[in-house]
Amino acid sequence: MYVRNHMTEYPVHIGPRDTLSAALQAIYRGQYEGLPVVEAGQVVGLITEKGILRAHTATEALQNKRAGKPVTDLPFESYALGAPVDPVYLSDFLREHVVEEVMNRTTIAVHGDEPLERAAYLMKQHGYSILPVINDEHVLVGVISKSDLFDALVGIFGYDKPGYRLVLAVDNRPGQVAGVTAVAKRLGINIAAVALHDVNLMHTMTLVMKVETDDPQPLLEGLRQAHYVVREAQKI
Repeated sequence: MYVRNHMTEYPVHIGPRDTLSAALQAIYRGQYEGLPVVEAGQVVGLITEKGILRAHTATEALQNKRAGKPVTDLPFESYALGAPVDPVYLSDFLREHVVEEVMNRTTIAVHGDEPLERAAYLMKQHGYSILPVINDEHVLVGVISKSDLFDALVGIFGYDKPGYRLVLAVDNRPGQVAGVTAVAKRLGINIAAVALHDVNLMHTMTLVMKVETDDPQPLLEGLRQAHYVVREAQKI
């Protein structure tokens, strides 16, 4: 699975000297998680709704402090809880400030031919909700977001299609996955997805797989006979 298979092509972008009002309108209009900031064809940063509102909070607090007014240490997340916001001041703030004052100045991007997990890793490491996607000339060709990764995860595990999700405990040694697939093959049951994780001190791993069947009982019995521990079988 590659970034190009899940990115949004020809994305909306914003310039560094555009107003925050223009940026926020574009984010809301397209229901985006954020926008790449582009200058002379090159990505120079990222801007998000969260970044804009955080900047507004910090600026408002500073102005209140300078004016001798009470400064409430109100976190940005309080907006989501219905905390009062001065709409007049917010509107002025958006008109009077430009993108380059608030944007995350980053050159971190992914190539469309990079694996999907590379994008997920970079988002996790840097706390980003979107990443620009570039080509060999470092020109913006798309964006990939956390929502795109969630969609990909659902597709990879086939969770949007009927079947059963099985969770097994297997030894952390060669041949374990082959043994599981051999049981499914013998019973004529197709495995749509499989993943391994959680190596622990007991030298076992968790194997999660999606199988395409209406009746998992023959497979469950076959796996138990082959000495596999089935922890869970859930209908999807």
